[in-house]
Amino acid sequence: MASRPEMREEDESGFCKFFRNLPEQSDDTIRIFDRSDYYSAHGEDAKFIANTVYKTTAVIRKLGREPGLESVTMTTMVFRNFLRDALFRLAKRVEIWQSTGKRMDWKVVKQASPGNLQDLEDELGGQMENAPIILAVKVTAKASEARNVGVCFADASVRELGVTEFLDNDLYSNFESLLIQLGVKECLIQLDSNKKDIELAKLRTIADNCGCAVAQRPQADFGTKDIDQDLPRLLKDERATGILPQTDLKLAMGAAACLIKYLGVMSDSSNFGQYQLYQHDLSQYMKLDAAALKALNLMPGPRDGAKNMSLYGLLNHCKTPTGSRLLAQWLKQPLMNVKEIERRQQLVEAFVNDTELRQTMQEEHLRSIPDLYRLAKKFQRKVANLEDVVRAYQVIIRLPGFLSSLDAVMDEKYKDPLEAEYTEKIRQYSAAFAGLQDMVETTVDLDALDNHEFIIKPGFDESLQVIRKRLDKLKREMESEHMRVGDDLNQDTEKKLFLENHKVHGWCFRLTRNEAGCIRQKKQYQEISTQKNGVYFTTSTLQDKRREFDQLSENYNRTQSGLVNEVVSVASSYVPVIEKVAGVLAHLDVIVAFAHVSVHAPTSYTRPTMHARGTGNTVLKEARHPCMEMQDDISFITNDVSLVRNESEFLIITGPNMGGKSTYIRQIGVIALMAQIGCFVPCSEAELTVFDCILARVGASDSQIKGVSTFMAEMLETANILKSATKESLIIIDELGRGTSTYDGFGLAWAISEYIVKEIGAFALFATHFHELTALVDTYPQVQNLHVVAHISEGTTETGNGVQKSREVTLLYKVEPGSANQSFGIHVAEIVRFPQKVINMARRKADELEDFSGKHEQGFEQASKEDVEEGSRLLKATLAKWKEEVETKGLTKKQQVEKLKELIKGNEALLQNGFFKGIQAIFTDSMGQINYDTNNVQKVISCFVNSCQQNKLKVQLKLSISRLRMTQQKDSAKAKQQRREMAQLLEVCSLDLCRDALKLRTGKVQSARIRVENIIRSDITTELHEILELYCELLLARSQLLEQAPSFTSSSAASTTSIPLDPALEEAVRSIIYAAPRTEVKEMHTVRGLLVEKFGKEVALASMEGEGVAERVLKKLRVQTPSEELVDAYLSEIARFYGVPFGAAKSASDVEDDDDEPSGGIAEPADGELEPPLEADSSASKDKDSKKEDEREELAKANTPKKLGPQSPLRVVPPSPSTDNVAPRLKLPGAAQAKIAKSEAKKPPKKEDGLGKIPDVDELARRFAELKR
Repeated sequence: MASRPEMREEDESGFCKFFRNLPEQSDDTIRIFDRSDYYSAHGEDAKFIANTVYKTTAVIRKLGREPGLESVTMTTMVFRNFLRDALFRLAKRVEIWQSTGKRMDWKVVKQASPGNLQDLEDELGGQMENAPIILAVKVTAKASEARNVGVCFADASVRELGVTEFLDNDLYSNFESLLIQLGVKECLIQLDSNKKDIELAKLRTIADNCGCAVAQRPQADFGTKDIDQDLPRLLKDERATGILPQTDLKLAMGAAACLIKYLGVMSDSSNFGQYQLYQHDLSQYMKLDAAALKALNLMPGPRDGAKNMSLYGLLNHCKTPTGSRLLAQWLKQPLMNVKEIERRQQLVEAFVNDTELRQTMQEEHLRSIPDLYRLAKKFQRKVANLEDVVRAYQVIIRLPGFLSSLDAVMDEKYKDPLEAEYTEKIRQYSAAFAGLQDMVETTVDLDALDNHEFIIKPGFDESLQVIRKRLDKLKREMESEHMRVGDDLNQDTEKKLFLENHKVHGWCFRLTRNEAGCIRQKKQYQEISTQKNGVYFTTSTLQDKRREFDQLSENYNRTQSGLVNEVVSVASSYVPVIEKVAGVLAHLDVIVAFAHVSVHAPTSYTRPTMHARGTGNTVLKEARHPCMEMQDDISFITNDVSLVRNESEFLIITGPNMGGKSTYIRQIGVIALMAQIGCFVPCSEAELTVFDCILARVGASDSQIKGVSTFMAEMLETANILKSATKESLIIIDELGRGTSTYDGFGLAWAISEYIVKEIGAFALFATHFHELTALVDTYPQVQNLHVVAHISEGTTETGNGVQKSREVTLLYKVEPGSANQSFGIHVAEIVRFPQKVINMARRKADELEDFSGKHEQGFEQASKEDVEEGSRLLKATLAKWKEEVETKGLTKKQQVEKLKELIKGNEALLQNGFFKGIQAIFTDSMGQINYDTNNVQKVISCFVNSCQQNKLKVQLKLSISRLRMTQQKDSAKAKQQRREMAQLLEVCSLDLCRDALKLRTGKVQSARIRVENIIRSDITTELHEILELYCELLLARSQLLEQAPSFTSSSAASTTSIPLDPALEEAVRSIIYAAPRTEVKEMHTVRGLLVEKFGKEVALASMEGEGVAERVLKKLRVQTPSEELVDAYLSEIARFYGVPFGAAKSASDVEDDDDEPSGGIAEPADGELEPPLEADSSASKDKDSKKEDEREELAKANTPKKLGPQSPLRVVPPSPSTDNVAPRLKLPGAAQAKIAKSEAKKPPKKEDGLGKIPDVDELARRFAELKR
């Protein structure tokens, strides 16, 4: 920060008296005094600035005699930063005072407030993310009737006035929604000096909750006696106000009168005839309340550090300031017209599918467009100069570039929408600018722009020609001095020593900082300043010539001023066209930004199918939270959403803290809003109905200053929901009733839920810890229970204080049907390291109040938790002692049995334990005799010693399945983009191929061949992940068989390399052990470690050498260069799909007639070659059919039941295609299933349709057969 300027006390003797005599200012107003080269503040304002800007009171100085006037100074840069902070973040009003020239006489020259920035636009530098909307409201209300609300709002940046009137409820829900829609920064409300008017108090509270600065104005300002005279003078349409239909809105006209007076627009004649008046339709856009705005993180907050923390930050890849402001407006005004939504989506789709067009628009065209609305405002206010004319000209000459890029679109599907929305309008405006373009090219010296000079061509005036010749001569003389200094200092005048026209120092020399030492200790060179880019210095000769140059330049500007005024005046007449171009380019900028985000997300977004209001359902497949998935070090777990009329209208989500409930319900609201602004959504498939509003009750917060407690805030937001919601609304409730007693809170939650289900009938999502609320599903068929999955394992740990319980909870972040049967609040306390004594006390009290114990394995239900823990400990100790005796003494089998009997009979505590009595059935033979043979002992060891390991394996298998699916989705999206880019490259290559077939292996074609090899390898990796996913599903579905298999933990058993399992399970185990280290899925590494721990190192070593590993897995992992035939086949299919002529591609008839090889031109690989990831789906040979039959028989050897019953946690969905197959004749593994799944998804799902069902042997056999090629 630059050093602060100091005030001289002797010059301020009279100022202190003047300042103290000023009228009292309001608490939210700050007075700043302009001292020409710095700024000062005094009194309480000085203290505020010292704390806000400098973060210390040490900068305050006292002026005048005791007690002295507190004062602080600011440089121009510090003042501008403070101005932005005060107006945009702190919602303050600012007055700028300036001296009149008389002794101690100052006056207000500029004023600004959050909604009125006209006077300080230059100081703010146009750095406004949102348009500064200011609104005035007038209300008439009677206790027994609805409230009549009249509103007028203004956007001074585009000179628009909007009016509307509507009826509202006692909570003013519509008024709150209007404030959110418009993004209002300042609200004018009638003065309530006694603070007794309840209605005005409600309006002030709502405005404050929406982040609006509130200004109270006298009742007289809302009178309409002058509106009939003022309004016609401001409007472009010169019709009398009596003809305007808006004048019938009496309350709105009263608000308009107040607003016009507050803005002071009638005192500036440049405003006359410049404003447009329109009537705002509140029902045109989706309604959002302040709670929804906050819950969905639509706009960045003061504490949001990362850009992607808010939806605005995520989507804002706009290149123009006008585009960024339009995006903020769209986010607060989601559409409800399905046709308009689909029109935007089609435009987005055009840019998604055309990479070159999208990148050209962003990097070449839009990046160079200035803030055209601000530029037009300068022309309107008559403060524009020749530089502004040139900036407008530079936009004009770039319009043909937009047209040529848009005209190059060849797809007829998108050509007409682009033509109607952009091309036709830009062509029309470009033609309208022809006169301005000719004038600028005729009058302005465009060659001088290289030197940052904005001047009229000398040929317009003889005196200008004389001055111009003298200026050119001076430039040549300064160049000569430049060369002389370069020779004297022995510095290169092109690379190290530069002659520059500095904006502060004028013409001077600049040396790079590394070479600056050569001018030190030389008197003929005077240093001016040292900056990052080098050291500035001058000579006496250059100084003389600079002074003469500056004088001549001043004379030139003075002489050309008349011509400049004429040029600027002519350019001002084009303001309406400039504003229209600004609107079209802003629209284009936002649409391109939507396409950019949709393509560059971790997994590409998809275009949703939209249904009109009141029709259709909301079904999302693999939905994600767009902001959450962009955070670093986060791997997002996708979830499905199904909101179906009469089946699943009200979803109750239960589960542990931090398990993902809040993220799940919020992401649905975010996706719905994204769809209704016309953007693609983060799902693999999506269909949504149009919602008329999103209402949210999220989070716990209070406001002690306003006297609003946490529970009161909850009730206010909930009351707003119940009064505002309709059948077409989306309701999001994240916890309710936490701020009062448990019984009151649950009673309210039940009643509110029942009211929404019975009376409103809206789609709603309710995340709660009141598990009793899930009983609603028994009464209402449209209610459905969901829960976020968490795996919990319990055990004991030895500590210095004895044996203590340990409880490990793994959050899976997966949402599944059903309700949670446990609470995990104590687990959260353990995570944040509560004292162990507190944790233990909490558990004991929880056990008294609620049954937290889960269901034990069959046969152990009768034992208490204490018996289970004690019995497990005693049994493990006995078995460990027996194992030690067996290994050290080398006992025979008979001796082993006798030894075990002896140890058990000698342990009285074990025999009396209720848990051990329950498991003695394991040792009981068919005759009812207790038999302690080694097989039964092995069962006990498997059941207890390895139970924790088995639970951990199940959890890791679930995580691996989710991660593998997500990886496949990302790879498939990336492959789709690569194929599209490859098609564009082939299109360029085809031009060369037509001229010379020998170029097939050279240049761009060779580059295409190299790049397609990467696509092939990516496809192979994706298919490997799909195989591993199926293996994980198989192991999870057959987890009981794995659990019953013996563990090779003893040294005697560790030498075997065989696995006593069904051949299909053995193949899955060995393939995972072999393939996991060769993947980047860390969960697979953990699964491999658990399998190695269970089956022994010998099995692992044998598997790593390929023993028992599936041949298809071995082929996928062979590192070989793809064959030329496979590369040619890929290129041919890509070219054929995208309709690109390519020399290596066969015609369709050629492929159909070729019976010697599979269709698509892909030959079967020889043994040992790299297996092609894509298989032709045409006349299969007999050998291939026999292979598939053998594989089915091999998998069918598993003599397990087809269904394992409800104990299995697995829920299998047919996999999505592992690659984006661009060739319709080539079928991907799982493609048929994907089509079936897609068609079935369109049918409303039934509650009993196999939710939680596991695949039977035939299902897994069919899916494996698809991959076994």
